Amino acid sequence: MNPQENNRYSDEVDLGYLISKIGNLFKKIAKAFVYTVDFYLKFKWIVLAMLVVGGIGGYLLDVNTPSQSKIEMLVEPNYNTHRMFYNTVENIPALFQKQHTDQEAKIELKKLFGEDYKYIRNVEVKPLRDFNYLMKGEEFIERIETLSEINDLDWVFEDLEKGFFNKQHLLQIVVIDENGLDKNRIAQNFVDYFNQIDYLQEYRKVSLDNTEYLLTQNDQSITQIDSVMLAAGSLASLKSIQQGVLLSDNSQLGNLLEQKTEILDQRLELFKTVKMQEQVLEIVHLNLNAKFDSAIASLSKKVLFPVLLILGFSLVMFFVFVYKQLKSYTSD
Repeated sequence: MNPQENNRYSDEVDLGYLISKIGNLFKKIAKAFVYTVDFYLKFKWIVLAMLVVGGIGGYLLDVNTPSQSKIEMLVEPNYNTHRMFYNTVENIPALFQKQHTDQEAKIELKKLFGEDYKYIRNVEVKPLRDFNYLMKGEEFIERIETLSEINDLDWVFEDLEKGFFNKQHLLQIVVIDENGLDKNRIAQNFVDYFNQIDYLQEYRKVSLDNTEYLLTQNDQSITQIDSVMLAAGSLASLKSIQQGVLLSDNSQLGNLLEQKTEILDQRLELFKTVKMQEQVLEIVHLNLNAKFDSAIASLSKKVLFPVLLILGFSLVMFFVFVYKQLKSYTSD
């Protein structure tokens, strides 16, 4: 037999072995299917009873279980309170876990949400990432400059990952819809919790006073520039110096116009700062009836319960079968 015939024979043997294995696999799958059908036919009355009982029980739970919805709050933490805001929200699940055994946890929940805290099931927060705002944010730039001097940027990367430097953040509160629930009161209580902290209010007052002072200085500068330009217009033909500016020099007037434009831009930004930072935590948008999407919550219990009962019964019988096989094996 030449080498080519040997190779062809070897390929035929390998292909035949593979087909044989595939055939055996399909036989095992078919046997498993037949055994499964035989098992459920053998216990068909038990399976039928579980279908009926599970369906009725699930239907009653569907009827009596209140629906869930979400309160979505788009908020802006001001005055460098981002880390405090996130730490507070991330600590809320632990407070709910300890509320029945720790009185302080219950008191803290009441401070955060009022008496309606008992309707809350989950609280989450995530940043709305805005890289354009991020690159212009004074806090971010200052933190980069400070930490780069000491070669420690780990904190910056950690804050970037969590989104502390972003302007707006989406807070989602999952609640059960029951009589007596006031969603607006929950949202307002949460915001008031931050806005009523004494030292933050003091920081806010100092910051706003400083902004008001800068606005006053800007107004005075604009008034002075307007006075100089008015004088320049009425004395354009005279070569005189007033308030340190050569009035006949058009380039000097151009510089004044540019300076006034810059001051007006600064004034606009200062006004925005005052408006946007009236509170420590500002609500930008509030949706009290956001849809709550959950695969488990949306699955009807009259379908889920029978399936779980049958799967549980099948699992128990499987362990019984394994036990009998092991017992038979050890007795032999």
